[in-house]
Amino acid sequence: MPNHHPKPEPIKLGNARTTYATAYANRPPTKRLSCWSWKMCIHDGGKQQFLSLGRLERKDVRKKMDEVYKEAKPKEYVEKVDKCTFSDLMELWYLDVVIPRLPEAKIRDEFKLSKHTVRNYRNTRTHLEKLTEGLLVEELNDRTTQEIVEKLQRKYAPRTVQLHVMTLRQILNWAWKKQKIPMQITVQNKCPNGEKGYVNNRHTPTDADVERLLKSMRMCSLKKMVYIGWKTGARTGEVCDLRWKDIYQDDSGCWIRFRGKTGTRRCPITQDVYDMVRGFRKDGERENDRLFASHYRSNSSTQLKVSCRKRGIPPFTMYGLRRLRVDTLQRQGIEPAVYEQIMGHSMRMAQEIYRTTNDADLQGILEVNPKKEPQSMSKDVVSTLIGKLGLSLEDALMRLMG
Repeated sequence: MPNHHPKPEPIKLGNARTTYATAYANRPPTKRLSCWSWKMCIHDGGKQQFLSLGRLERKDVRKKMDEVYKEAKPKEYVEKVDKCTFSDLMELWYLDVVIPRLPEAKIRDEFKLSKHTVRNYRNTRTHLEKLTEGLLVEELNDRTTQEIVEKLQRKYAPRTVQLHVMTLRQILNWAWKKQKIPMQITVQNKCPNGEKGYVNNRHTPTDADVERLLKSMRMCSLKKMVYIGWKTGARTGEVCDLRWKDIYQDDSGCWIRFRGKTGTRRCPITQDVYDMVRGFRKDGERENDRLFASHYRSNSSTQLKVSCRKRGIPPFTMYGLRRLRVDTLQRQGIEPAVYEQIMGHSMRMAQEIYRTTNDADLQGILEVNPKKEPQSMSKDVVSTLIGKLGLSLEDALMRLMG
């Protein structure tokens, strides 16, 4: 039975160096009580003291923790206990800016946010919370903000970094206008000092690299995902959402059906690829079952880079396989309409973002467009001009060249 009330993450009370107490969600909501029940653990050296906070909304837990901690340890109460972290600031921004404009909100359609924008905001909150755990609002400045950006650049792909940085700017501008922070903070999306480009994000593997990786890997979910991504160039989320019924065969050929942010599309595959992918299916799995667990959406690229390093292969991500597929289709000269149907984006985007070149491409122009030698003039044409028109040899040559 699916869990309709996902358990909230623990909430910490303290500063960037010390955690004084931690609140845990204890009992889930009921039909009568809509909030989680929370309990707080006070860290006192090697001892732990547990106290009940009652049923509270997540936004009210920190305030209650502050009150209970002060009552439990009045002599040891530290005035520097954090009143608001950057995670709390993001939650306040989300409640004030995003929640009122959800797709299901009762407002005019032109003021609603799309489901894709809301999903990006939620992903940004999740990723920033992991990277800024324990960061106080009072510690926010240009330097600490730039450190957050550098952490994003080292961990995520360029397009994801761009989305997160844009959201980070919105949060900080909102906080400054609402007087949550004392100064306006500038966010710059520049590369880390001493590094060219992004780390392990824009590298496009070769077919030889992928074949070498797959041959050395044991049969696991990561190997299956890499194989499908290599043969189709699908997005990571599209591969993770695959069900067995999406790999099918009909009178026209073999197909994999993907559902993503650009809608539903069919990707053609060969009979060998179809047999390989269907061979991944285990006994007892039904057609409506998923091929991969949902958590592979977020950690597959990290596992992939670790596997590459162990085998001495230049690390690449799942999106590197998509860029490799784009390069393959471009070299084959696929028509734009067919290409856009396969990849799920426009040819212009492919040329601007995905397309990469290698040494074989550069050397290939010598074979595709060899230097043409001047064509020799036919003796028959020259003799015709001289005989029928009565031209001299010099005039005949001038007529041909003119």
